[in-house]
This record gives sequence, structure tokens and C-alpha cells, in this order.
Amino acid sequence: MTFFHHHLIVSIIIGLVSILDRCNNLIVVVEAGYWRHPPSHVSWSTATARLPLLSPIKSKQTSQLLQHHHGNYFPSLFGVQGNAAVVDHGSSIIGQRKKCLASIVSSSIRIRGGDSSSSDDDHENDAQAEEINANGKKSKKTKEKKKNVLSPDNDNNDDERYSRQMYALGARAHKLVRTTTAILDGPLGGGGGSSGSVQMEGADGFDGLNPNPNNNNIAAAAVDANSSHGSSEQTTATTTPSGLLYEMAKNLALSGVGRIVLVQDDADSGYFDGSLDDLGAAYHRAALAEISGGDTTSHQDGGKNGSDSEEKEQGDSDVSDDDDDFFASSLNNNDDGGAILLAEYIQRLNPGVQVDIISRAKLLHLLRSSGNEEGIDDEEQDDDVVSLGTNPVVVCVDRSITLQLEMNNACRRRDGNGQEGSSSSSSKPTPTATTTRTVPFLSVETAGVHAKLFCDFGPNFTVVDEDGETPRATLLDRVEEEISTDNDESSSSDDKLFTVNCLEGERHDVSKGDVIEFQGEHNDDHGSSMIGKKSTSFPKCQVMSVKSPTCFMVKVWKKNGESSSSIDDDTDKKSTLTSLLEGIAGARSFSRVKLPKQISFSSLREILQPAESLGEDNKDESTTTATTATTTLLSSNCCNDDTLFAPSDLDKSFDPLRRRAVMTSMAALDMFVTKYGRLPSRSTTTIATATTTTTTSRSSSGEKNGGSSKKHHHKRTDLERFQSLVRKIITQDGDEDSFLSTTNQKQQWDFLITQFAQTCRAKFTPVQALTGALGAQEVLKAATGLYNPVRQFLLYDCDEVLQQHHPEGGYSSSSSSDEKNEFHNNEAGPSSSSSSSGQSYILGEEISEKIARSRLFLVGAGAIGCELLKNLAAMGAGTGASNTKRGCLILTDMDTIEKSNLSRQLLFRDHDVGEFKSVAARSAVMRFSPDCRVEAHTSRVGDDEVDNGPFNDDFWSSGCNLVLNALDNVEARLFVDGQCVAHGLGLIDAGTLGPKGNVQVVVPHESESYGSSADPPEPGIPVCTLKNFPYEISHTIQWARDLFDGYFHRRPRQANDHVDEMAQSEDLAAFGQTLIEKLGDDAAVDMAEELGEDLGPFPFIVGNADSSDPEYVLAVKRDSLHWAIQQAHRLFFVAMDELIQKHPIDSLDDDGAPFWSGTRHAPKPLRFIPLDSEEDEVSAKQIIINERIAQFVRSAARLRMESFLPVEGDGTSSSISLEEALIVLQEQAKLLYKKKKKSKEILHNLSGGGTSADSDTLSLILDKLNGAKTGASFLPRLNLADFEKDDESNGHVSFVTAASNLRAMAYGIPPADAMETRRVAGRIVPAMITTTGLVSALSCLELVKLLKGLPLTTHRNAFVNLALPFFAFTAPMPAEEVYGVNGRTHTIWDRITVKGSSKSPAQTMTLAKFLKKVQKKAGCGEDVEISSVSYGPYMIYANFLHSHDEELLEASLLDTVRDAVISEEGDDVDDDMALFDEDGAEGEEDKPPAAAVLTDEQKALISKLEQKRFIDFSVAVEDQETGEEFELPLVRLIKEKTISQQDDTGDIPE
Repeated sequence: MTFFHHHLIVSIIIGLVSILDRCNNLIVVVEAGYWRHPPSHVSWSTATARLPLLSPIKSKQTSQLLQHHHGNYFPSLFGVQGNAAVVDHGSSIIGQRKKCLASIVSSSIRIRGGDSSSSDDDHENDAQAEEINANGKKSKKTKEKKKNVLSPDNDNNDDERYSRQMYALGARAHKLVRTTTAILDGPLGGGGGSSGSVQMEGADGFDGLNPNPNNNNIAAAAVDANSSHGSSEQTTATTTPSGLLYEMAKNLALSGVGRIVLVQDDADSGYFDGSLDDLGAAYHRAALAEISGGDTTSHQDGGKNGSDSEEKEQGDSDVSDDDDDFFASSLNNNDDGGAILLAEYIQRLNPGVQVDIISRAKLLHLLRSSGNEEGIDDEEQDDDVVSLGTNPVVVCVDRSITLQLEMNNACRRRDGNGQEGSSSSSSKPTPTATTTRTVPFLSVETAGVHAKLFCDFGPNFTVVDEDGETPRATLLDRVEEEISTDNDESSSSDDKLFTVNCLEGERHDVSKGDVIEFQGEHNDDHGSSMIGKKSTSFPKCQVMSVKSPTCFMVKVWKKNGESSSSIDDDTDKKSTLTSLLEGIAGARSFSRVKLPKQISFSSLREILQPAESLGEDNKDESTTTATTATTTLLSSNCCNDDTLFAPSDLDKSFDPLRRRAVMTSMAALDMFVTKYGRLPSRSTTTIATATTTTTTSRSSSGEKNGGSSKKHHHKRTDLERFQSLVRKIITQDGDEDSFLSTTNQKQQWDFLITQFAQTCRAKFTPVQALTGALGAQEVLKAATGLYNPVRQFLLYDCDEVLQQHHPEGGYSSSSSSDEKNEFHNNEAGPSSSSSSSGQSYILGEEISEKIARSRLFLVGAGAIGCELLKNLAAMGAGTGASNTKRGCLILTDMDTIEKSNLSRQLLFRDHDVGEFKSVAARSAVMRFSPDCRVEAHTSRVGDDEVDNGPFNDDFWSSGCNLVLNALDNVEARLFVDGQCVAHGLGLIDAGTLGPKGNVQVVVPHESESYGSSADPPEPGIPVCTLKNFPYEISHTIQWARDLFDGYFHRRPRQANDHVDEMAQSEDLAAFGQTLIEKLGDDAAVDMAEELGEDLGPFPFIVGNADSSDPEYVLAVKRDSLHWAIQQAHRLFFVAMDELIQKHPIDSLDDDGAPFWSGTRHAPKPLRFIPLDSEEDEVSAKQIIINERIAQFVRSAARLRMESFLPVEGDGTSSSISLEEALIVLQEQAKLLYKKKKKSKEILHNLSGGGTSADSDTLSLILDKLNGAKTGASFLPRLNLADFEKDDESNGHVSFVTAASNLRAMAYGIPPADAMETRRVAGRIVPAMITTTGLVSALSCLELVKLLKGLPLTTHRNAFVNLALPFFAFTAPMPAEEVYGVNGRTHTIWDRITVKGSSKSPAQTMTLAKFLKKVQKKAGCGEDVEISSVSYGPYMIYANFLHSHDEELLEASLLDTVRDAVISEEGDDVDDDMALFDEDGAEGEEDKPPAAAVLTDEQKALISKLEQKRFIDFSVAVEDQETGEEFELPLVRLIKEKTISQQDDTGDIPE
């Protein structure tokens, strides 16, 4: 094709683009091709393509012309170099998802938000292109654009998304998280599905990239070793990404990191086998289905596809489903498809995260050069800083130790030889923070049921806060100076010891070495106090010793480098200390001070202690060198150093033999892959046929697959090879005899090594999810300095789910040898019908099929529920079926999705907000596993729903096999627990609180239940404390929260309830008299006053009560401001002044002690004083008081307006500025001072008074109701406000904050910001995706154990705190045994089953017959008599009352129960109805309601009783000889003729 033809095509395209841009309904497509010689690591993706008539344009000249003529549309489609290569054209119809399909011609790609840049030069060959990508200079304009992109610009709009996490991390740490760049290096897989064109080079997983030329022999060996797996597996292995990588990316994206950089370079492909990664396959399916708009949910209701609402940001139009299909199809032919797919998936998880793709070479260059001042000019240095970000963290995921070393060295600013770069010298300061510190490094990997995590955050890492807990303020009684025995009077004051005593009933939380500070009011020279402010004059003290929980000794704390005479020289501190001792300083409490802590990390190379020379560059190290470095990992010093290993299991982490075995196995795995180019296959020495196809050979690539079976018979198995490498490692140190000295140790060692070798090839979903949670949390720690990091290795395994280790040694399996042989012959795992090949490889087909066929009930679809669903989908749950059972996931949640859920619930997107969680979760989980059967319900799980809802007795008896709790309240947990105990079901309960989490497993018939041990109730706040004597900020916040409900919910509802009655009433006296009779004098007066304010003549007499009438709106605003000023004066001046007058400062209590002491603190009345006041001096403190009063008036008036005006949009129509509030306050204050002579009367009027003291109560009520009568004639309807904590625009939190802080200021309590107020007032539970992911993973592990039927001792209850970090795994407590009749014992799981017969059916069984059956079943002798029978709280039978009541004994048992329920409930109803008898007379007694007049509650109880399949009775028996009483197991009466399978479970034999 000539240049003329190219130019003609370009002209046509430009014309079409111009026309189509106007039409805005079609996208022009050009397929960009290579020119010259593209680098091997560079891949091209098809640019936005729609016109099939256009052939690929491959001419360099054509690309230049096209960009020159119409660069606005294709600015980065041709010849673009730099760190950003995207299509970004304002309001262009090219959507956001087309941006990632722009021509990728540089080594780093930006997904979304990037800016296009142009290259400086054309590259002549691969080397030149790569060199310029790594070292080429960029224009100043390009760098400026990139810098703008680095900082997320939507933080303000997404505060609600991260609100729950913010309460766990704090505002400071969250801000750092939003500026963090997380660099993830792991197996990305391919972008397309199994039908893609990507081919695999053997088992090492090269997805279309040229393999390392130095490893041709390895690739050939891998091809030979895996040739028997078939092409299907080859494709799967190459397209499936690392599930751990996706898990890390998901956790970091939902946590809100500002930027994620994906490293695109499969240099370590032999270390990962995607065909056995179930979680990676599930994520791959989900990403493709979501992005391509796949119809995976077409057979499910509630699915919701389409582009996200955030796609419209930055001026882009919506993208149709056809665009998604094109995106998916283009990934199949794209070498970078795996990176692009993950990048796009991250964007779906959190549109506020910027995603880049970078090559390994580019990343290593930036890491090594960013700290090197020599050879890099300022321009390059700035660019490097931008490229790495201001807060980078590097993570290696499922990478070999060799690559971990390379990356860790680069993070330490070392070259390939491990030498420190010039940045190690601190003689010359560097311009930015990034160039002066080590880049934190983290590596995570899993192998079968084992996981390893390593952290290196640099030699000088600062931990700002070790646990994230807010120091608790402990009330102070007194401080006493300790009398010194030393007569040296010259000792300085900072050497003196003081005794701190807590207030009676208080306990401190300090330990030796802690630093504390005192809080309270410090009196100044004028006798006034700094109200509400934490004093900075009190000296900090260090705890020297702890005497008791209420007393400890301290001395004045000196900072490092502070002279010993500093306190003596500081007159203010010395005087403050003296006044503190004398008790006049006003210190009320003390709390711990959190001080930053420096931690020193060692690099991986320093721990491994390799040979001094490892080659010129890590990337060119030979196999021998790598092996040398690896074998050094397991030196005795490394494995025996407890300081290098963070305990993760109290049973396993302190076993040195297990630790060494796992570390040795990890090192041997790296050596195995380095030597053979693949992971070891599962084989045993006794199965020769299994080794035929798995033995590797370094034969030429031309050798046919399969080879000669005879040729390979003499070859060692992979297990033997692995064990040989292990022996090589342990013999290198020469200390084998020191830790393998006994036969038992050798047997345990062989067992652990064999177990690791046989499972390391596959990935186990729960272990990946757990490791991803731990790894993501460590990234956040590295970025923020919040919480204690792991130092430095963390090892975890769950080998209890595998074959059990016998005490005498050995390795046994529950499966038969034939099954084992058949399984091992299939090296890829199970048959293709299974969706969990890795799981089957590890656990076997039997348990995988059991998981697939089980009916699992998930209660809750919130954060934990979403993680459970994702894990279960990857594990193949709900996909199996047999002749009698079909697997299914039953899901229920009655809540809807809110914006704040999106930061920790991965199944939901922005467009799901407002939908039911269960419905949206079902649609989302189908993307992970299209074959999974999911039943979604929106019903509440509780006692009220047992009969009418889907979860009745039939469901609990046969509708599910196991229950997983993902609830957020104790009441629902207890109900589910009761149902599981009643029906013999296993239960797994999980919960989180910020970085803390717990998992409890309930094993049927063996362990205690959830309800067996109850948590202590949360302490309540006494009413008197809330009303008059607050001493903590939580008290004032709760008071303000109650004030909100009273002002804006209760009072408007009260007005609406009485407006019709008042409007129609002709005699207000009768109405007032009714109030007095029902409520009493004081309550009636208060209610009349409130009605007078809420239904007074304002503002209904103005205009037409129309919110569109400006005059009406102005009248409402004016009167609302006046009302708010009255409330402020009443609450913060009048009420407090009255309290002081009632209890003067020097008054005593009934015991003769000062009244204002202990927790009671005298308030200081607050009032507004104008700045130009002539009567009072306005101090700086008064200015603060004025401002806070204005804040209260502003927020209260706004909400008051919204009671009368409809709220529109964000409430701006009712907003009131601070200036408006101050102006009205000034006016009211001046008016008040003009009437100084009548100040008391005016003061009372502002408080709603004004009547004389001689007026009686009724006259006072009528006086207040006169205005309400006038207002009620307009029949207004006031708007009710329900406190909404998650909407910052509604002003609810602002009001509570203003009211709380004003009250705190009056009582000398340090104020709280809006964030803390919102947490307390809204009862917000801090939540983090990392903790959620961890407990969900542990829940799935317990699920496997339950379905596998493992012993109770193998199960683990978990208590974790990621902040410390702390992990406690304990076996569940056995069910408590209760002694019964004849010395027999029973537990909560046991039942005595009673059923009817043909002669005496259960429906008509008499009470006497029932008692005889129970006595016989329980094995009671003649001397044992039934003393009582109860149904729930209802007594049915008592021998001391009914033993001779023949009428009762011969009555039907079920009728007796029904009468007892009606009688008990009827008594309560009659008592209530008697209070409101029309004639005012007392209700008649002993008159049970007839069936025709049953209340709704009674009808519900009777209906529940009739629908139950069985009824459980509590029965007590008495030994007539000894008088002892015993509780029998619950007695179950079966109402049906047939008993379900679970009814006889736990039955005590006769």
C-alpha cells in the first residue's frame, strides 16, 4: 500500500470521526499494529474498534499523519511513550473502558485518570526502546500532568465509602492510605478464557511472552513433564491468575489506597500453577463476566449489569454491553490481557483507585535509582518520585525467593550484588522523602495448606500507634509525693516519685514504663479555667512501678536528651506539679500517652546471609548462585531466632521443628523450581506409573510427549527429588543431629516434609484468603505507621484438614489405596467436572464433592457474608448434585446496600446502592461460579419469622446441613444458635471490630454452643449522669443524641398526633384536664409547653404555608432561629444555673462529703456575650463560647426549619450560615440587655415561662395551649427526622456535635470532633476489609473440618487482633455435662423424644400419658417423680399444685399448653387495658379473654404453636428419698407420626 493510499484512508477516517462525533452514537475503530521491532515485553491491544471495514494500519507514517490531523481523538493511539498511554478526550464517546485498550507501547500503562504523552524519539530496536522506557527523559509538561493524577481527586466525594474503615484507622492514617502506591508483583495470568489464543510453554506458565532465553532447558523440561495434561490444562494454567494476587488487590482497593501498580513480567512462571488455583480461576471468571457483561446471572433474579455510574466521570459517556464484549474478546489476543483485566476489575471495586501497569525492568530501575543522587539530574529525580509515588510499598505475591531477593534489594537501594547505593550515606540530604528512606517490602505466598509472609520496612521504621486503641481516661482521686529516704536535698524534682491513686471504683490500664498525662482544668492567675481544653501545663509522667489496679508510682518524664534540671528550670511546670499535689490544679483524670516507636528491620539478604559474591546482577544469576542463596536461608541462626518469627498459632508457632520444616520446605521448593522449571507433582515411591508422566527430563524440545515409559522407570519421583533437596539444605549447616536426634523427631520431620511436598503445587482458597488479608494489612501498616508490623516472618498452616499424624509416626488417609492411586494418577487434580481442582488435589475428591452437595445457610450478606460467598464459590459450594440432594447456598439478609458498605463488601458496586444485599450478592456470586445454585431471601431470621417465613421447622430440620453466621447483633446470633442446637446442626459464627476478629465453631453433639457463654453486657449510662453529672464525652454525646430525638422526632410526632384533636376541640380545658389525668402535673405542663412551641401561630399565619413562597420560608427561618436561641439559653445557662443554685459549690452530700467531688463536677453556665458588650469583658475563652453557641443555634434552627419545610436535595434551601446565626444572637443579646431591670422575668420568658407563681396547673396549661389552638386550626403536618449518621449533608451529626461540645465545655470535658461524635451517636462499629477477609477465611477452614467430620480437638476457635498482631487458636470447649437421674449425664445436645402412637396420637395425648412416657424414657425409678413441666416461660405442670388435679391430668397436653399461653398473655393485656378503661374503673379480674377477642400477639403465639413439628419441654424430676432435684434433657414431643432424621439424634436410651 502506497503512502497515497494511507493518506486517503486517513482522510476518510478523519471525516467519519468528525461526523460521528456530532452524532455521538458510534465509535470509530482502528486496529493499531507494530512498526519496526517492538520490544518483547511490550504488547499492543486493539484500540477501540467498531468498523470491520477498516484493515489494520501498520504504517508508521500513517500513524503520524492520523495523530497529526486528528490528535484530539487519538492522542495516544500511535507512537505514544511514557508512563501514561490512554485515550482521554473530555466528553468523547470513547468510554472509560476503552482507555485501557489504547495502544500499549510503553513499559508502564495507566488505567483511568492518566494523561497522554508523546515520545521524544522513535525506537530503532528492542534494546533502544527498553532503554529509553527506563531512562529516557520526559517533558516538563508530561510530568506535571502525571503529578496531578497521583493524588486522588475524589476523596471528599468518597468519605462515606471509607467511613467504617476510618473509625478503625483514624483520619491521619486514612489520609496516608489514600496517598499510598501499592506495587503488586505476582502471576497475572492471561486476559481471555480457555478459548483464547494464548499458548503455554509447558508448566512454567508463559502467557504469550517469550521465555527467558537462559532457561530454554527449563522450559523444555517443563513441556516434557506436563505433556500428559492436555491442552485444556495448558490454557487454564496460563490464563488463570494468582488468587492471592487478586485477593491482595481486592483488599487494598477496597481499603482505598490511592494507587495500585501491577508489575507485568512473568519471569517466575514455573513457580505458579494456575490450573490448581481455584480462587484465581473464580476471580478470573468474575472479572471477565463483570467487565464483559456476561450473562452469568440470566437465570437468576435480581441480577444487575451494565456500566457503573462512576463511568461518567471526567466527561465520558456510558459504554454499552457491546463495548464490554469487545473488551473481553480483545483480551484473548493481548499479551497484557491479565494485567488489563485485573486493572479494570480493581476499577470496578473502587473507581477512586488509580491503576498503572509497569514492567519489572522499569520498576527495578526506579527503585534502585530513586535513592541515588549521582547520575540523576533534578528532572529525572522528580520524575522517579512521581513514578513511585510519595508513599510506595512493594509486594511480591507467589514469587520465588530468588525474585524476592531481587526486589527486596532494589527496595533497599541495592544493586544486583547486594551493595548499598549512594543513598545509604546520610552526609547529603535528599530533596524528597521518597529518596531518603527504604521502600517497604512485603512478600506473601501460599503452598497447599501453608502460607508465609515476610516484611522488611527498613532499618528505621516508625510505629506511630501500636494498637490503635484510644487511651482510656481514668478518674483521678489524688496525687501524693513519695517520701524519700535519701537526705540529699539537692536532688532535682524530676527524680522524685509520686503516687497516683484512682478514684474509688476505677481501675487503671497502665503498665511499667508507660507515660501518662493528666487532664482537667488548670487554673490561671485570674482564677478562671481553660474550659473544655486539655491542659498542656501538666507535666507528663512515666510509670515506675504498679502497686495495685488502683495505684501506681510515677516520676516526671524526661524526653531523650532533656537535661535533668529541665523541670527545675521550667517554673510553670514546677508550679503546676505543686498545685497538682495540693489538689487545687483541677486535674480530674489521667490517660496513657502513645509515643512513636522505632523498629529496625533486616533485609531478606541479611537474614539469608548469602555468599559474598552472587554475580553482577540478580537478574542474571545462574542456577547455582540462586541455589547457594537459597540454601543459606535455612541456617540454624535463622530458624532458631525467635525474634524473626511472629507467632500465628500458640500450638504450632513455638514448635522449632515445625518451623524449620516449613522454612526448609519453602527453600527446597524454590530450588526445585529453579532446577526443574516447575512445581513438584504429587507422587509416591510406591506408584511407579504415577511418576512416568511427571518425571522431568531435560530432553530436547523435539522429543515426543509421553516418551518411553521404560526410560523413566528408573527416575526418581518428585517427592524423592524434593526430599533430596531438603537433605542438602539441612546438611549444609551440619546440625542435622542437633534437631533430629530422636526417632520421633525424624518421623515428624519426614511427615511434615512429605505433607508439604504432596500439597505445595496447589492453592487452597481459605489459606489464600487468609494470607491476602494478612498481607494487605501489613501494606497498610507500612504506609501509615499504624499498628505493630509483623517482625519479620509469619508462618501459618492448617495441616489438620489433611490426613492425620499418628503418634507413632506415619501418614494415613481416610481414603482407600485404590482411590489414592486413582487420584495420584491425575496430576492435574480431579475430573473436569469439578470447579475446585486445587482443593481436590489437596483434600481429595470426596470432601470436594461433599462441599458441592451441601446445603449451606448463610445468615447475613454484609461484609463477612460477601467474603464467605466468594470463598465458597471458589471452593465449588452449591454446584454438586446427587440422586437425592442438590447443593445450594441459602442466603438471607433484610438490609439494603449503603454507600458505606462498598469499602468492605466486594460483591457490591455503586449502582447496587439501595438494593437488597442478598439479591445483589446472589447476582454477583454467579459471576464467580456460574454453576452455583443460590437462594436469596430478604426475610429476617428470628422467632417472629419461624412460622410465616421461609425458615420454619421444616427448613431447619432438612433444608440445610450447616449454618454460617455473618450477623451484627447478639439477639439474632442467639436465635440461630438455639435453632442449630435444637436440630443438631453445625454452626460457624464470625464477627469483627476494627482490627479485631473472632470465629467460633459449634460442633454438633460435641462442643458448647454460642449461647453457652455470654459476653458481659455493655455498661449503660445512669439517667442522673446523663441529665446532671456527665464526666465523659460519651455522656454528653448520648445526651445530645437524645436531645435530637426529642426535638426533631418525638415532638413533631406528638404535634401530629394531637393537631386534629386540638383543632376540633371547643373546650381546651377538657383537653388540658385529660393531659393532667394521664400524665400528671409536671409532664402535662411540659407537653403543653412543647405543643405551644410546635403548633403556635408561627409560621402558619404567614402566606399559604407553601415552601415555594419566599415570605413563608423567611418567616420559618426567622422563627426557627429565635426558637434555637431560646433552647440554647435554656439548656446551657438556665438549667445549669438552677443546678448550681440547688447544689452550691461548697455544699455537702448526705454523708458529709463535698457534693461536687468524685464523678460529680459543677457545671459553668454558658451564655452568649456580644463582642461590643459594655457590661461584661469578652475574653478569648468567651469568643470560643460564642462561636460554639452560634454553631448550636445554626444547626438547631436548620433542623427546626425542616420540620416545617419539605427537605429538597441536599438541604441547602434550609441551610443557615454561621454569620446569620451570629447576627441574630447579637440582636437578641442586645435586646435582652436593654431590659436589664426585668432580667429575671425576661430570663424566665426565654425559658418558656412567664406565668405567675400563684397560677394553678390547669391555668398554666391553658395559657400555653392558646397559641397551639390557633396553629392547629391550619392542620399542619410536621416532618419527622430519623437520625441518619451516614449523611453528612443532613445536619444531624452537626447538631449532636454542637450540643455535645457545648455541654462538655460547661462541665470541663475535652470536646470531640464530628467524626468521634458520629461514631458514638450512631453506634458505629469500625470495620476493615482485612479483618473481614481473615475471619471469613478461618470460617471456611472450619467448614471443611465440619464436613470432613474431624475430631473436636482439630477445630479452632480464633481470636485475632491484626493491630498487635495477635493470633490465638483454641479448641472449642466440650459441651458441659449435667448430672441427671441415676448419675447419668447429658448435654445441651441430648433430647428425650416422645411420640404418639396409633392409640394415643400426639395431638390428643393427655398430660398424664405424657408424664408416664417421660418417666419411662428417662429411666426414672419409682422413687423419682416429675416435679415440673414448662414450655418456655409458661408453667404447664407442678406436682405440688397439680398432682391430684384429675381434670388437668386428663386434658390434652397441647390444649393445656395453648391455655397456658393465652392465660399468661391475657393477664398482661388485661392489666394494660385496665389503665385506659373508658369509665376509669379498674378492670375485672379472673376474666381470661375469649378466643374471639384474642390479641394479635396471642394469635401469633397460638399459630406458632400449631405449626411446630415438635415442642420442647423443660422437665425437672425429684428424688423422693433424698429430696434432690435434677434437670432432664429437653423432652421433645413429636407432633407428626413420622420423625425426621434428626429427631432421634442424641436421644437417651430407655
